[in-house]
Amino acid sequence: MNLINIQNILKTIKSSRKMTIYFSLIIISVLFLIFFNIIDNGENKESNTNNEINTESDYISNIESDLTKIISKIEGAGDTIVMVTSEGTSKYEYAKEEHNIKSADKNELEEKYIYGENDSPVTISIENPKITGVLVVCEGGDNSAVKEKIYKAVSTSLNIRTNQIYVTQKNKKENFR
Repeated sequence: MNLINIQNILKTIKSSRKMTIYFSLIIISVLFLIFFNIIDNGENKESNTNNEINTESDYISNIESDLTKIISKIEGAGDTIVMVTSEGTSKYEYAKEEHNIKSADKNELEEKYIYGENDSPVTISIENPKITGVLVVCEGGDNSAVKEKIYKAVSTSLNIRTNQIYVTQKNKKENFR
């Protein structure tokens, strides 16, 4: 289209009030869709990234929180702080579609990921990082009977060996929180 045709179209639109309103609504609608599509895509990408980043730290934080609650309820343990160390990262298994492609000379297996909401792949399973150690600092950490109960509680709840757990007494002068 050349400049003269565009000017003729604009004159036609300006001459009719209904055409002006329709044209304005169309332009506003297109701009509206573009604007919200850009915002929506940006938020989805950020949330997917944050979910993957926070999954491991949330996993460890939840374990620490749960252990703190459990250990502080053990008679003699008192105020408790727990730190958990881990090895590796979370491993995700995503849903796939597999198709055999047969050609004259060979068979090939084609795999495609299945996508769900927000154009993110469908997760089948998540393998969390391996727990490698637990540090427990509590008021009753100097009592051998309390220590033994804590070793058993942590070892049983996380399915780790007792040599991966260290229990010590909390410094009475300092408040860690």
